[in-house]
Order: sequence, then C-alpha cells, then structure tokens
Amino acid sequence: MMLRCVTFLAPVFFPTYQAIVAYLARRVGQPIELEVGTSFDAFAAGAADLGFVCGLDYVRLTACQPESVELLAAPVAVAMRYCARPVYFSDVVVRQDSRFTRFADLRGATWVYNEQVSYSGYVAVARALSLQGETCAYFGRCLASGSHERSLQMVLDGMADATALDSHVLDLLLVARPELSQQIRIIASIGPATSPPVIAASRLDRGLKEALREALLSMHTEREHARILQESCLHCFAPVTDSSYDEIRSVYVQQEQ
Repeated sequence: MMLRCVTFLAPVFFPTYQAIVAYLARRVGQPIELEVGTSFDAFAAGAADLGFVCGLDYVRLTACQPESVELLAAPVAVAMRYCARPVYFSDVVVRQDSRFTRFADLRGATWVYNEQVSYSGYVAVARALSLQGETCAYFGRCLASGSHERSLQMVLDGMADATALDSHVLDLLLVARPELSQQIRIIASIGPATSPPVIAASRLDRGLKEALREALLSMHTEREHARILQESCLHCFAPVTDSSYDEIRSVYVQQEQ
C-alpha cells in the first residue's frame, strides 16, 4: 500500500523531506510518496497518511478534528542555541546596513510576513506585540509575501525593513547562501517554541505508526542518514507529546477568542 505524505512547510526543506520519506519507506517496507499539501482535511478524509506541519497547524488540526492525527517526532537542529531540544525561534531579520538594531526600533517600519497562519512569521510576532499592549499597527505598513524566502528577499531588495523567519529555515538558507551572513542581521529572536512535528493519521495501523516513530528517532544513528540530517542543519528527531505544543495552543486559543 502506498502511503501519502504531505508537507505544509517551507519549500527550502522539500529535498530534506524527500530524503526522510525515502528513508522511512525503506525502514517500514512500504512505498511513500511526498507532495505539497493543500488542505488539512486530507488527513480525516483518508487522502494523507503522514505530514510535515507547523506546530500551529497541528494545534488547529487537532482542535477542529480531534483524534484525526498523532505526533510521531519533531526535529532537533544542530546549532548550540537549540540546546539539543526540538525547538526553534522566530528570528527578526533586517539588512546589514539597516538603522534598526532592536525590535523596539521597528515602530512605523515596513514589515513583511510570509502568511498569517505561520507561527514564526506572523503569529509569534503578533503575540510579542500583544504582550507589550500593541497590535500589528505598531508597524507603519505590513506586507504579505507568501513564503519565508520571499520575505527575506523583499528585505534584501529594500521593499521591506524587517521580517521574522523560522530559525530552522534561516539556518539552512545561510548554509545554501553563505553570502547572506554579510547581508543580514538578526536583531531579535522570539521563542523558543516546539519544532514543527511529523504527524501520522490516527487511522493508520498502530504497529506501522510505532515503526515510523522508531525510524525517525533512530535516523541519526545511521551514518548515511545522519549526513542527510546534518546537511539540513538537523541533528536528530526527538519525541514530542501533545502537551509539548501547549504554549502554541494557548496562543491559538487567544486568537480565536
């Protein structure tokens, strides 16, 4: 039986997910196809079996369709800032020559975000502002780009003053494009939050789900696959539970009120 895996995360990681899916297919002895997801209803409808999703997407999905999916694992990034935990940050980025040196300087600035459903790109920033008694009106202008990569390019091109990027995405972009380290500055980091998880449809056979989970958790122990993870700035996958996403869930609940 062909398993269907969908990703709702940044395109820059698609080759990584392809490699992970190929590894999982070999480990569980079943073919798995990977495609870009279009609807979270696919899990309940039987059109998707596995997924790479944002933590906020997981929270929304389980709130709307309880017991439709289960957590398998979440990635642990290599950099020391992650302290060997499955977490990530929302990194606020400006151009290297920008006059802005801290988040508090951005009042009235032109802000670009990838999409409003993104935790790192939009929601985490909105929450940080709300804790200061502010709204996104704090910025003089807000622009939607459609992706983290496009947001970064708009900052580099001078179309926007600042953006917030998923720190895992930024790690990989800095490896793929070393020149970026001389072109941008991180002026704030919001978080950490629990990393975007790998999920499975609850309807899958329990033994299969356990095999997939075990494969993810042991991927870093195989030399070839450890190299694949390292090339994607990841160290390993770690266990996560529903409560790991309680902080993101609390933000989601506040949004819905």
